[in-house]
Amino acid sequence: MEVRDLRYFRTVAEARSFSKAALKLRVAQPALSRQIRRLETTLGAPLFERHSRGVVLTGAGQLLFERTTNLFDDLARIERDVANFAGAKTSRITLGVPPATARLVVPPLLKAVQAEAPHITLKIMEGFSGVLHDWLSTGQVDIAFMHNPSLAPNLTFVPMLVEHIYLVEPPGSPPRTELTLAEALAHPLFLPSPTNSLRQLVDRLAAREKLKVEIAQEIDGLTVTKALVQAGMGRTLYAYSAVQKEVSAGELTAWPIVTPGAVWSLGAALRVDQNSGALAEFVALLAREVATLVEEGVWLGKLHRIPAMIKKKAGKRRPAARVA
Repeated sequence: MEVRDLRYFRTVAEARSFSKAALKLRVAQPALSRQIRRLETTLGAPLFERHSRGVVLTGAGQLLFERTTNLFDDLARIERDVANFAGAKTSRITLGVPPATARLVVPPLLKAVQAEAPHITLKIMEGFSGVLHDWLSTGQVDIAFMHNPSLAPNLTFVPMLVEHIYLVEPPGSPPRTELTLAEALAHPLFLPSPTNSLRQLVDRLAAREKLKVEIAQEIDGLTVTKALVQAGMGRTLYAYSAVQKEVSAGELTAWPIVTPGAVWSLGAALRVDQNSGALAEFVALLAREVATLVEEGVWLGKLHRIPAMIKKKAGKRRPAARVA
């Protein structure tokens, strides 16, 4: 029985679907099915009951899931402790970040780490919200920079920024004022799959407002989605940070949705037993760089209350972003 097999098993159990789990793990579904069958053969018991809507755990599967709940936390803790023992002066931190925000936050963050915290060795992994949550839960990342996370009891969230959700349309679209969610949902949209935090937010708001979400195409890819909208093939919903470059270049237009609740929080999610030492220092650097980007108008959003001691001193100001 290998750790990878157990990681695959837990991902299928949490997603309740082989296809969704394969998407999160970035493996082919047949390969994932073979891994699970091998694990079932090793254990001598079926772990899942398969039905038309997905899978559910068998009794043996439920037992295995309960027994492995803390396994990956323990493995991550062992890896961290041994690494710290082997190189006490160097701290290794793995950061998970979504594609929509990586372009804005990673360059200044990396510069800050190199200049002010050279004892931190930083590894960066890019992924969507569902994948980031899985990586954090299984210890593949130490920190996940993500939106509106649904956290397990052993995880904590440090909110840094609140962003409005925007309707993103092809270039040359007519101006919109006081755009409501009902107006934004009046046409089919390109949206990510239900495991994505943005999709979950849109679905919750639509249910609250008794609105229907019509999906033109489910796409778990920001680059593809923007290309389709640029080509005039449809619309999507995103935070402004995801499309700022294209809007500034006149390649897309974006309009904020004024319906209450059409916002999401962005911040650092991490395990509760890790918020100390170099990791706390890194979170402070991350929060400071986010605050600087907002204060300089580069990132549109409202800051959460961040201690003044971690805010960056004002330097040369960058030009403010403009909303179409």
